[in-house]
Amino acid sequence: REREAFVENSSVSESQRDALDADKSAVTNERDALLQSTKSMSSERDEMLKQNQVLVQEKDALSVTVGDLSSERDAVLREVEALTKERDELAVTLVAVTSERDRARELVGEVGALKQRVAELEKEREGMTSVEAE
Repeated sequence: REREAFVENSSVSESQRDALDADKSAVTNERDALLQSTKSMSSERDEMLKQNQVLVQEKDALSVTVGDLSSERDAVLREVEALTKERDELAVTLVAVTSERDRARELVGEVGALKQRVAELEKEREGMTSVEAE
């Protein structure tokens, strides 16, 4: 405004006024372009803020999921540990049972041999008894 008042009040030539008006128009156009660019950047910023908010929510949801999966993994690991311990105990029991079975087979064999020996001895005794009786 001061510039316009100065231009109007001064004894400036018509060509100088036209040049000043052109400068004024160029500055006004540049200002309008900057305002439009600012509005556009503001809209982009708002959109980025919305996207950021969505990403933060997704990250929070994933954090909860990771926590749940971590707890589930820990539970599965505890179960695996318990099953491994049970398997080891069963392996020890199997070794003991196998040993007892093998010992029982040996005893069955020994009992069979002893019965056979008893039968032989009874035959010998019967033979001796019959010889004595004669």
